[in-house]
Amino acid sequence: MANVRSNNGDELYNIVDPKLTALIGELENMDFSADKIGFAIHDVLESKWLGAIAALQEARRGRSQRFGVRRE
Repeated sequence: MANVRSNNGDELYNIVDPKLTALIGELENMDFSADKIGFAIHDVLESKWLGAIAALQEARRGRSQRFGVRRE
């Protein structure tokens, strides 16, 4: 999946960022290293979320094209 910012602008980013920061801080307090935490977060996103999001976007594009509506 490409690195694309959401259409929600900074609003969603400003919600997600402090939550991830808190999670990373909590895990660091449990003696996990920042690099292991980063890789774990990446692996979870990759295995459980990013593929599903890409498939949903592709399905939406296909549905729109069948009905003559173009979505970018």
